[in-house]
Amino acid sequence: MKKQIPAIIFIGLITTALLVFFSYKVAPKPTNIPNTTKTIQLKYENLPLEYELVNHKGLVKKENIFIKNKRNIIAIANLDALVVINQLEKYYKPNFNYITAANISNSSWIIKKMGILPTLEKINKDIKTPMIYDYNGWLVKSLGLKDLNPVKYFIYEISKDGIVKFLFDGEVPMGAIDGNITQDQIKKILDNIMKRLEE
Repeated sequence: MKKQIPAIIFIGLITTALLVFFSYKVAPKPTNIPNTTKTIQLKYENLPLEYELVNHKGLVKKENIFIKNKRNIIAIANLDALVVINQLEKYYKPNFNYITAANISNSSWIIKKMGILPTLEKINKDIKTPMIYDYNGWLVKSLGLKDLNPVKYFIYEISKDGIVKFLFDGEVPMGAIDGNITQDQIKKILDNIMKRLEE
């Protein structure tokens, strides 16, 4: 057994080195997105045609996610904020179509597939709200969203006439994705979101 330990350590080191190599050299490089939340006015027609959803196999056409002739609210969040904004429909029955999206396109390929995706699948396991896995950043780029702060969320609206606009943003406690947030805190943040959406 003692003779096998150096071999196991060696194999582990080689595996780690290969993962790092494929992540930074072979895999597609993440897009370098500067820090700003400004967006231009867009129309529904300008949004990406297909999306990958968490806990769903295959791509989904946008007309099967966004409901035509109805108010659609898109809540885009970085990692910490995702565990909050994906729970809105647990507490409310909104009169609009609600969609969440994971803003993770700036992460490396290996982190997206082996770290982030399993986490998203876990936090969205019992949630009916569709969560867009914005792997390539097509959605956030089309909206002009460039803020990567992990505690922030961004609320957009697609109006009944197809106009897409930024409404407001907010923050959650740092480390929320690791459990550093209570249900009371989550409810308070969601109360504020609903209040602002109903104004």
